[in-house]
Amino acid sequence: MILLAACGAGSAGRPSYASVAEAPSYEAERAGSLDAMPEGAPMGALASARLEQALPPGAGPSRAAQAAPPPPAGDEAQAPEAIPSRGPILIYTAQLHLAVFEVEEVQARLIAQIGELGGFVAHQRAQELRLRVPAANFQQALRLIEGEGDLLHRDIQAQDVSEQYRDLLIRIQNAEAMRDRLEALLARANTVEDALRIERELQRLTESIEQMKGVQRRLADQVSLSTITIVFRVRAAEPERQPAEVRLPFGWVYDLGLHRLLELGR
Repeated sequence: MILLAACGAGSAGRPSYASVAEAPSYEAERAGSLDAMPEGAPMGALASARLEQALPPGAGPSRAAQAAPPPPAGDEAQAPEAIPSRGPILIYTAQLHLAVFEVEEVQARLIAQIGELGGFVAHQRAQELRLRVPAANFQQALRLIEGEGDLLHRDIQAQDVSEQYRDLLIRIQNAEAMRDRLEALLARANTVEDALRIERELQRLTESIEQMKGVQRRLADQVSLSTITIVFRVRAAEPERQPAEVRLPFGWVYDLGLHRLLELGR
């Protein structure tokens, strides 16, 4: 664990010595400012808890002391507006197999109708169409699609990501609070070595925050926009019905071949 015990004292806070011989060696002074630990080890809970002891007395409220406020009541103060503050957080997906006569015409019609619902095309090919629609219009979009042909198969899923999403928000808040503490320590670092070690930890922590925010954005996108995949099958045209053959009750008509004259007259 990194512990900067005297990082806030600065040059003015250092003790004075009557002679150079009385001054402690560099190694002894460094041991008083950093705990012995492997190089590059992350700063954790112990350094965070003892941070205020590392700041100079009488310095007033520091940025570190003001960091890490308690989570808001809804736990979603930083969440996108599309994410509900309470209740389940669901990702809706659907896959439909539809039999139609004209695939291209149906695709064009569906694209226009989904656009009116606020959706868009995510992927399109000859016999497959992937649409993204606002979650609030998910059921309406399904009804529109199923009305365009014969429904052969339907698979609808709702994935609950409530725990994953809210846990991610708390982790981001905690990491950002730790980053604020490290920045406060960096501003008060006494030596170049201390500053370099804090900067390495800041870089690692910043990358971790960006990764978590990337996951948060992807989850928020999947929650706010449902995905509907349509697989089209070409429906065969119905064969034309042939007129029923009329057979006369007189056998001698067929013996003489007169029934052929009747067929010519049709």
